[in-house]
Amino acid sequence: MLAKPEEGGVPAPAPTPAKRRTISLTSRAPIEIIEDEWPEIAVGIYGDDAGEHLEITVRVRRCRRQSWRYIVYATYWYDTLADEGPETARCGRYLPCIAVDEEPKLWEAIRETGDELRERIMSKGGSHPNAGVDMRQFVVYAVDRCFEKLTPIALKG
Repeated sequence: MLAKPEEGGVPAPAPTPAKRRTISLTSRAPIEIIEDEWPEIAVGIYGDDAGEHLEITVRVRRCRRQSWRYIVYATYWYDTLADEGPETARCGRYLPCIAVDEEPKLWEAIRETGDELRERIMSKGGSHPNAGVDMRQFVVYAVDRCFEKLTPIALKG
């Protein structure tokens, strides 16, 4: 145990505050979580070369204490290299109750979140090498990569 400062000891370090994250949801107010209490269980990312101009992510988080609670959310960032700055879009869903045998509800939420993100993307490439390309088509790659990271389901024969 450290000595009290007045006794010449070093005071105990202040506890590090928990890292918080605000997540945008579709058609409702954002939610704030403590990251350690909601670990990511699957992440799908799609981007160009080194993520310099395009990044699409789809993430799934599950509550550590109440494992039937999930958050599925997606983000889009695309730098059109135009003066107005990058285009961004966000959407997500909070799933308050998914039972162990109800994985299809989670899968549906992932697909629907991808669809919602696609609806919010306006860009057709800008002055980037992707000029004229409909950027919405790339969302499916991030969705597929997210599905790949989910825990496989064992089929009983």
